Amino acid sequence: MNDEPTRHDDEEFVPPSFTQALRTATGHADGGAPDRKWVLIAIPVCVLLAVIELLRALGGNGRSWAYTLEWPFFAGFIGYMYWKLGQPEPSWDDEPTTPSPMDAEQHPDPTHP
Repeated sequence: MNDEPTRHDDEEFVPPSFTQALRTATGHADGGAPDRKWVLIAIPVCVLLAVIELLRALGGNGRSWAYTLEWPFFAGFIGYMYWKLGQPEPSWDDEPTTPSPMDAEQHPDPTHP
């Protein structure tokens, strides 16, 4: 089965943005927010693992200090991605296209010599 988007010859192919591709990969192509249940499970698990690693580090395991900092980072990343994927995707097609002054310099008006 071909998962590539179909396009007709008269249409210009526009690649999806990173957020759109991530939503499609995670099953949220309809633009809805990611499932909250996974966030409510994953963040407390990361915090619990950080506490466990802290206790191990205080017990003398030197390598656990790195994990003590790593698990809260993972929890923050999960929270950030949940927030980021829940934001509406800006529509770049609705903005008016006005040429910049740099475009005018690079492409001078052909009617004026």
